[in-house]
Amino acid sequence: MKQFDWVIGLGNTGGFDPARKGPVRLGRLLSNQHDLWSDAAMGMGDSGGPLFNLKGEVVGIHIQRGVGLDTNLHLESEFFLRNWEKLTKGEYVMKDLGLEEIGEKKVEIFRRPEKKLLEEEGQKLDQVLRPLFGKVKKSEVCLLSKEDQVIARGVVVSKEGEILSQGGAVEGNEVKVRFEGEVRVAEVVKRMPRYDLVLLKVEAEGWDFRPVIFVEDKMPLGRVVTSFGDGGQSRGLGSVGVQDRSLEKIGYFGSRTRAAKNGVLVSKVTADGPAEAAGVKDGDVIEKIDGKIADHLLIFFGVFRGKEKGEKVEIEVLRGEERLKLSVVLDERVRKDPFLRNPSMKPFLGKISKATSGYAMVVQHDVPILPQECGGGVFDLSGKCVGVNVSRASRSRTYAVPGRVVSRLLASE
Repeated sequence: MKQFDWVIGLGNTGGFDPARKGPVRLGRLLSNQHDLWSDAAMGMGDSGGPLFNLKGEVVGIHIQRGVGLDTNLHLESEFFLRNWEKLTKGEYVMKDLGLEEIGEKKVEIFRRPEKKLLEEEGQKLDQVLRPLFGKVKKSEVCLLSKEDQVIARGVVVSKEGEILSQGGAVEGNEVKVRFEGEVRVAEVVKRMPRYDLVLLKVEAEGWDFRPVIFVEDKMPLGRVVTSFGDGGQSRGLGSVGVQDRSLEKIGYFGSRTRAAKNGVLVSKVTADGPAEAAGVKDGDVIEKIDGKIADHLLIFFGVFRGKEKGEKVEIEVLRGEERLKLSVVLDERVRKDPFLRNPSMKPFLGKISKATSGYAMVVQHDVPILPQECGGGVFDLSGKCVGVNVSRASRSRTYAVPGRVVSRLLASE
């Protein structure tokens, strides 16, 4: 691997979730001296995951993250190959990260890339993305506060002056909009709180608006995307990490489960939870849920997507040799970001949005936009709009309302 080669990281931020595939991260190899150092942003729970080159070969394993988004350490695969015999025997193998023994001393040999080199690489990427910005620059605007500070971006959805932006950034019924240096006042037409979106209308005479073209299909994992800041500054390349999913309605069952031969095994019932209230016990094997054969965890957890507090699910369980039918009244799942729960993790977060969950439908990518750049588009490399950014949710997550969902919302106006 050469310095600045592109790499792809996989992980399970926040822990394994059988209802989603492992998030995909895109980045560059910043250093290949001794250990591998990249800007493919890792999150809590990603350690132990693989780092791939663009050929699909494993070149390293995630082991540590630093404070900066560009501080992600990976142990090179050659280390595992050299020590494979010891590892298969269960022997403990240790390596001092970023250190090398020279005589009796351990010397730090990792060197962060020179600032000049990083700036040159950034300029190269900007040059590559400049034609793309040329396609979309008339499709975005900036929203300003009363003090003329940028509070959000917006995407143009009609030549007549309709603009879609982040709802939480707009207080009241009016907001300033800047396009190509000129500022006008836009009025709120409609709010869409389930998606944290707001539809605005501004007098567009004399403004050469070019409405975005939304991608109408569900985006595949790993699709390369980008977003732009004020003045056309690229936020770099990222990738679609998690496909469309709801963060709004996820019913809470109340148990720990794992795969079993003929269903889903309840390994631990949560005290005072919905499952316990319905009579579910440790050791039960759930064979059916809402009439579906529960022969895979994805089927089991998939039932709760789109359900909310108070809704029922019907399950059939095997308890010993007895089969029982039970009704479970779901509770509300409170989603908690492991970083936000732990104050010691806050230095790793960077700048994040005030709202980080509760959206009716989002697609997740890892382009590191700023919170005040929400409301703008995330684009594929053809210039089509994959979605509208609504939250910089954590160190490695940006949420956008998918383009196909936005199209449906606009069509219903």
